[in-house]
Amino acid sequence: MAQNARSNRKLKIAGIVALVVVVALLGFAGNFLFDFALNPRAPYTMKMMQDSKNDKEGEQPDAEDTEARAWFKENRKSSNLTADDGTELAAWYFAASESTHDYAVCLHGYTNEPIGMARYAKRFHDRGMNVLAPAARAHERSGGDYIGMGWPERLDIVAWIERIVQADPKARILVFGESMGAATAIYECLGRVFSAAQGRVRPAQLSLARYSKLGVQRARGLRLS
Repeated sequence: MAQNARSNRKLKIAGIVALVVVVALLGFAGNFLFDFALNPRAPYTMKMMQDSKNDKEGEQPDAEDTEARAWFKENRKSSNLTADDGTELAAWYFAASESTHDYAVCLHGYTNEPIGMARYAKRFHDRGMNVLAPAARAHERSGGDYIGMGWPERLDIVAWIERIVQADPKARILVFGESMGAATAIYECLGRVFSAAQGRVRPAQLSLARYSKLGVQRARGLRLS
């Protein structure tokens, strides 16, 4: 009897130890995956993996992208604002050659930077529009501890739009996004954020390959030519 009791006690202890180990491993795995995908300051991130893959594949920008990136660097003007939660946000602004109330807000994708939208920014600018290319939180020059995959970023776009409307009450604004930027644009439109402009902004929204870098969707045949 005593021997059976000791055996049962050992089994219970072994079971508890195994459960603790499993919980610890799951917690570690969860934290690792969270940091890998959403923490840009983690030791190993999705961006590092993507950059390494691009280096190995030897991807080179096409002629349009090369020209657009050079134009982007040469003509960009820095802009900053503070989000409602205190996060410092940054953007690049390109004023139209002639006075206009038309604006394009170009939202880059997951782990990318505003310059990744250079070809689209230049296309809009060539059509006579003012262009704003914000850096999403935890990307490029913008602050933030974690990438929000478009949800908290939608409020940041509200703030940028309010900045535009304050300067130009007659503004007509197009929000264009790629990958995570496309999701941000969708969330922002669905959230009726343009009500902050009190009806003075007529919104338009284009989305290109929501989360394409995560393999959820791919762009097919959408061009701004």
